[in-house]
Amino acid sequence: MWIRSFLLLSLAGAAWAQTRDTASVFGAVDDAQGAAIAGATVRLTSVATGQVRTTTTDEAGRYIFNLLPVGSYQLAVEQPAFRRYERSGILLRANENAKVDVRLEVGDVRTVVSVDAGATQIETQVATVRETVDRARIVELPLNGRDAAQLALLVPGVLDGRGSGAAGQDSFSINGSRNNNVRFTLDGGQNMDNHNNYNIPFPFPDAVEEFSVQTSNMGPDQGNSSAGAINIVTKSGSNQVHGNLFWFVR
Repeated sequence: MWIRSFLLLSLAGAAWAQTRDTASVFGAVDDAQGAAIAGATVRLTSVATGQVRTTTTDEAGRYIFNLLPVGSYQLAVEQPAFRRYERSGILLRANENAKVDVRLEVGDVRTVVSVDAGATQIETQVATVRETVDRARIVELPLNGRDAAQLALLVPGVLDGRGSGAAGQDSFSINGSRNNNVRFTLDGGQNMDNHNNYNIPFPFPDAVEEFSVQTSNMGPDQGNSSAGAINIVTKSGSNQVHGNLFWFVR
């Protein structure tokens, strides 16, 4: 019985890890003349957890890291006869695909070229119109009944669609669409009442890291919900011991 319970918990943890990761980093590596560099080692490190992902560039110098948790990352690229390239400050949001191209300089690999990604990242892989409600707004803006879903109304084109749905469910109309034609996901997994096609209530604000609201040009992964999509990402662990305490009085 104990072994069976352990296996179920392990499988549940694996399934959770597969569904909560929504972002990606991709790009190309070339030299000063613009020629692609194949076989370069590319490492992506999570600042919060220290987890390192490694890949190599293909014959066209391209690389990609899929299914990444949201958060801050550092990128490093190495190739013999070239200086090591390091880039920090790569911030990934929910459902974001960040393009990071790298140009290596000829020199000693022990010499490091360091870049701080302070510029705004532009989505170039997909045409989806999306806005992210980040952690700062979830914490600092007033909420009625600690319902973070209300912050979706900050996104242009999103209107309150109340009058439908069960108690505890939030209803939205996006760009004039029907309010039961919006897809809700929680850490990448479906978070909807399949009978009425409404959302299952959001987690309480202390558990939510951020959520994205897609209002136009959604990808085929959104299925039959043509109006829009709301993807909630919950908090994940890090290398620092932390917690919080709240007192909610009405």
